[in-house]
Amino acid sequence: MEATDKIYVLGHGTAGSDEITTGTAEPGRCSVEDLVFIFIQHQLPAGSRAHIRIHACHSGSGTAIRQCFAQRLSRELGEAGFINVTVRGYTQAVGPYFISRLGEHGRVNPTANEYINGIIHP
Repeated sequence: MEATDKIYVLGHGTAGSDEITTGTAEPGRCSVEDLVFIFIQHQLPAGSRAHIRIHACHSGSGTAIRQCFAQRLSRELGEAGFINVTVRGYTQAVGPYFISRLGEHGRVNPTANEYINGIIHP
């Protein structure tokens, strides 16, 4: 991984969820801790300024008692030493998505929140 990569994490999510899933009959699950471990395993540089996008419904939406998935991931990455990584989570349902050499494309243009070290970044 490069220090300025855009990293896309795709899955199914709900507001305030602890994990994202594959949404299949026997869903694969990925927690915030799992993702941090994956980034460490794949040698995300400690000084990385990567932008991580959690392309899952409501990954940027918390509840009255739970932070959103993206904010928790940002906080955990900061605690692991990745203090310059930006994590984006979407605040509504997201649709089909693909990336081409011409850029990012989606059927919808959802609103999003971005976090650095667990703090919302305007």
